Amino acid sequence: MSRGRLISEFPSDWREIVCRRAYDVSSTKAASIAARLKPSPGLASVKKWIPTSRAFDRGKDWLSNAERHESSRPFDVIVARKNPRDKGSVLVAGEFAKDQPPWKTNTQKEVPRTAESLLDCVRLLFQASNELMLVDQNFDAAEPRFRDPFAALVGARDGAKPWQRCELHVGHPLTKQGSLDKAVLGNRIHHMRYHLAALVPKGSTLRVCFWYRKSGGKKLHPRFILTEYGGVQVDYGLDEGDSGGDTTIVSLMDHDLWQVVRGDYGLGPGRAPAFETASDCICEIAGEG
Repeated sequence: MSRGRLISEFPSDWREIVCRRAYDVSSTKAASIAARLKPSPGLASVKKWIPTSRAFDRGKDWLSNAERHESSRPFDVIVARKNPRDKGSVLVAGEFAKDQPPWKTNTQKEVPRTAESLLDCVRLLFQASNELMLVDQNFDAAEPRFRDPFAALVGARDGAKPWQRCELHVGHPLTKQGSLDKAVLGNRIHHMRYHLAALVPKGSTLRVCFWYRKSGGKKLHPRFILTEYGGVQVDYGLDEGDSGGDTTIVSLMDHDLWQVVRGDYGLGPGRAPAFETASDCICEIAGEG
């Protein structure tokens, strides 16, 4: 995921087929391949593949099946033992440059500061994920420039498959003197419930956490879109720009950095959060959308 490249499970039993073929070639190498493709239940593994809903004709060879989707839902790259029909999207294994397109992937780009552009950056990530964590210390539910991207991101989910985890991590409001402002916190929670409930799909529950800085600790500044498998950092934030020309830089997160950031917000195993919160700083909002 951190490299922006996932293997499609095409057909749906792709991993099982690969493991069987591997044992036909070499039982020694097959054990290593099987451990990476089909790890034991409960064993953490780096996300490398994504389910596919593309039709597969068992009466035809794999390459013909892959090529037949070119006109409707093309793969970015097809890696095969040969390219008999000289297709531009087909790369012959062992004969292509990994530092050149189409194999080379971009992990950072500048995009328009709009809800749709932000969603485009994470569509594939969302297809592979069941959890969503949005991090923006300045998120303001009363402002449409925040609500529209929020609606696009949280709503980018099949209605029949609610988010198993849906969270919004924001900064705790402070007084001018730097102390916790509980009065403003109550107002922020009210706006969260009033404006966001209708944007969260039914069946999903949004958990909002208000964090504040520990003495001598990290500052709540970077903005992220995280899932259980990877994430992106958004330079300006999870809001839309003031004009059509506004842009932001979106960067795909390195796997180790993604783990650290999740831990900062209490999402990683064996790590204490990098920030402070309290029971009255957390609210849950049942989706009504």
